[in-house]
Order: sequence, then C-alpha cells, then structure tokens
Amino acid sequence: MRSIAAFFSIAAFFLCVTACSSCGQQQEVAFDPLEEQKHRDSLEQLQIERQRSYLKMERERMEAYSADKGWQTLSTGTGLRYELFTSDQASPAKSGQWVLMHWTHKLLDGTPLNGNKGDTIQWRIDEEQAPLLGLHELAKLLSEGDSARFLLPAHLAYGVAGKSGEVPVRSVIAGRVKMLQILP
Repeated sequence: MRSIAAFFSIAAFFLCVTACSSCGQQQEVAFDPLEEQKHRDSLEQLQIERQRSYLKMERERMEAYSADKGWQTLSTGTGLRYELFTSDQASPAKSGQWVLMHWTHKLLDGTPLNGNKGDTIQWRIDEEQAPLLGLHELAKLLSEGDSARFLLPAHLAYGVAGKSGEVPVRSVIAGRVKMLQILP
C-alpha cells in the first residue's frame, strides 16, 4: 500500500512539474508581413485623416477671424493669410536679401506675444532664422514701405508644440508687419 501511495505521489509530482513548466511556454504566433503592412497602412491613413481634419478646422478658424475683423485676406499655398497695404515701391524683397521689419503679433484671443509696441527685427530671407517661419514667405511679398496684416497657421508660426508657457499648442498667430528697409 505504501508503494502505491508513493507511486501516486511521485506521479502527481511529475504531473504538476510538467503542467507548470508548460504554463510558462508561449505559443508561437505566425508572423504575417502582409498583415503587419496592412496594419501600418491603416494607422498611417488614420493619421493623415486626422491631420486633414485639423488643417480644415484651422483654415476655417482663420477665415472666420478674417471675416470678423473685416480683413480682405489673400491666401498662399502654405496657408499664410495676409492683407497687403502697398506703398509705391515696385520691387518686393527676394530670397537672400537682408530686411528690416517692425512687427507685432498675438494669439487669436488678443493676447500679445511681443509686447503691445512690437519689435524691430533684421534677418536674411531664407537664410537666417526669422522669429517665425512664415515671416520669410511674408517678407517676399513686401516692398520697402509696405505693411500687411497676417495670419500664420501653427506650422508657419510656433509649430504644433507652441512655445512653452507663452504660446499654446497649435496656435494660429495674427499680426502686423511693416517693411522698413530692404538691404542689398
């Protein structure tokens, strides 16, 4: 009887060890590169649709702001919206030229970003770092003495990340510029 009990104890022990060791084993899942690519494509398409939706909403906000203020803005392919007040100068600034501009800008809710009086800035178009990317494009539309009102979408202003503590994420910027001087 003892030998039967010992046999069952040993058998139970091996059965438990076998069962426990198989619990930790993972079953292999077949990797299907085609399914993985479909999943990636689906995620990419979702991101594209979300971005298109955001850009449409941003464009509508800019159009509504322009209409509310009575601005007669034009729009470029990049999304810059502007209303130009020209002088009698015929030749706009070109890439590589130094420009001296006075500018002010604010959030759409009216919060000023560079003080109420603005800043005078000088930089080389398309070569030097202008305070905002959209100013390069805007400067090439202005002749000496011209001024303009503008709206910059987030990607031409402070980017989708904004500016820590000052400019919220994905902010559209409104402002005014005056081309003081175009240097050779």
